[in-house]
Amino acid sequence: MTLKTNKSRMGKPEVVFIHLEGDETIEEANNAVDILMEFFLSHICTDFSIRVYGLTAEDQQQLKTLLSVHCDDEENPLVVCFGQTLAGSGNAVSACIQSLCPKPMPGFGEQIRCILQPVTPAAMLLMPFAGIRRKTVMVHLPAEPDWLAAILPALFPAIPNAVFLATGLRLNGRN
Repeated sequence: MTLKTNKSRMGKPEVVFIHLEGDETIEEANNAVDILMEFFLSHICTDFSIRVYGLTAEDQQQLKTLLSVHCDDEENPLVVCFGQTLAGSGNAVSACIQSLCPKPMPGFGEQIRCILQPVTPAAMLLMPFAGIRRKTVMVHLPAEPDWLAAILPALFPAIPNAVFLATGLRLNGRN
């Protein structure tokens, strides 16, 4: 799968987006990337570069490697994985992400399920997750564009504070 990508700019911390390919088309996946990037850049931060990866759900070893590398690098205060959050299809992916994150952020998954309950009956089957590994906040979101549009405005006001608590960096560029 080929996704749009912005290359890292030297000297700036990176925010990493990892798309976990599911049943969606390339257009739907790119739409999800666009929604995340537009929301992030317009509402949260402009002083960070963004790197985007696309993986299949079967690439769990590569996912573990990417998460380990990016979460262990102090230049990456936020890693957002999106896709493969439904119970059943996403169990292994969610378990992989959770296994690498020693400090879960309780309430994150429940909040997403509450937000999406009026949008889709599948909301109760979702397994979203957020937590902190070293100085990186890890977030696992569904990739459906309509769901992201509902989730992001309600959820992401908490993300800059979580990043600040984990790293001391302010996503809005003011330390």
